[in-house]
Amino acid sequence: MDEFFASAWWGGSACGLKISAADRNRFLKREWGSVDLLIPDEPHPTPVNIDKPSMWEGTCRELIHIKIKSWFVRSGKFPWPMGKPPRVRLLHSGPRSFTLSFLED
Repeated sequence: MDEFFASAWWGGSACGLKISAADRNRFLKREWGSVDLLIPDEPHPTPVNIDKPSMWEGTCRELIHIKIKSWFVRSGKFPWPMGKPPRVRLLHSGPRSFTLSFLED
């Protein structure tokens, strides 16, 4: 079972998942253009852009989408205490597809 982990990220009005460079390189391919996130309680996969310079050139490796923030809010995880972002598991569940779940504290 291929899985990796991310920390919740919050920048202004946007939320996302901050992933490591090693996990980005192992699980994502820029040429895909996007990945589908299977977010709990969302009826359809959520496409998230990964073909952006900030994902591949530097330290801004966030998967960002409004539905991620909505999931955080529904789950009572947003806002989180400063310096204690929730941790999320991304389970590789198909071609370019990852199922999200929270890691328990």
